Amino acid sequence: MIKFFRKIRHKLITENKVSKYLLYGIGEIVLVVIGILIALNINNQNELKKNEQAVIASLKEIQNDLLIDIRSSQIFVDDYLKMDSIKVKIFDFESPWTYEDYKNGNFKILGNLYYSFLAKKNGYESLTRQIDYMPKKFDNTLNDIKILYVDMLDDIEIYNERIQHTVYTNLDWNYDQNWTLHQLKYGETSKEEIDYYIYDDRYKKYILKYWNDIENIFKSSQKYRIKAIETYIKIDSILINKDKELPLYALGKITSKNDIEKYLGIYTFSDEAIPFSAKLFIENNQLYSVNNSSLKRKHYKLNEELYMFMNSNPYYPVIWKFRKTKEGKISMHFLNANVPDLFKKND
Repeated sequence: MIKFFRKIRHKLITENKVSKYLLYGIGEIVLVVIGILIALNINNQNELKKNEQAVIASLKEIQNDLLIDIRSSQIFVDDYLKMDSIKVKIFDFESPWTYEDYKNGNFKILGNLYYSFLAKKNGYESLTRQIDYMPKKFDNTLNDIKILYVDMLDDIEIYNERIQHTVYTNLDWNYDQNWTLHQLKYGETSKEEIDYYIYDDRYKKYILKYWNDIENIFKSSQKYRIKAIETYIKIDSILINKDKELPLYALGKITSKNDIEKYLGIYTFSDEAIPFSAKLFIENNQLYSVNNSSLKRKHYKLNEELYMFMNSNPYYPVIWKFRKTKEGKISMHFLNANVPDLFKKND
């Protein structure tokens, strides 16, 4: 091909056709420019495709991280409910724990361990390295990811540090007492230590402070859980080639309508003077409620018996479960909110 163009140039020069030669030269330059532009376009398309593949890989890694975080937040729900039952007993002034309960092992000490929620960020950190090259079609999802990993995790980190400080300060105070030394000397818990845990208001005041920290972590971790589920679904909607479908239970959805159908219907307070009702129904495997003020709420299934929704004012995760009374009535029983049971009508 090169020899062919050289022959044309040589012929035009030898025939002294300068004008035609100039036109030919311009044409050859145009062809070269077009070739360069085509090559650049192909290279640019390859780079865009390469960038998109890298972003997709990071998004899939984020999904894997979110799945682990969702499971971790579930474990925290279980721990929270166990601790809450101990806290309730500590502040049971009508039937408090006794020396016998302590000696028999019924008494449970609360507040010597701190609980923190640590999210996995490998996928997010990978994505931030590609942020300048991210295709625009991912912009909407990126905003949700930022809320999750920046805004929410910043708050959670503050609460993690807070409870660590609370617990370690208390442990330092405990070791300043003679309790550990007494245990080492005599192989038994001192009466002074038992008195502190059962009767001393200082311990109860500490538990109030400790529980405030636990509540903060619980609330923020469950808000994170719901946002993680929503973000996982949003990422899924833009991925063409999905590695796998996330199980319904991990999305807080109902795996089988048959398992819950008998619970669906209208719920009201037993006190009919309170003008409130809520209808439970399923939509796309998701449990919803709509009250008589037309407020629609999404309820997430946590495990075989627990459900959770976000209360709007204040913004707070409410955990509840179905319960059947001795008379056979079905109710919605709230575990971490001071709200009376809602009873299913016609039951």
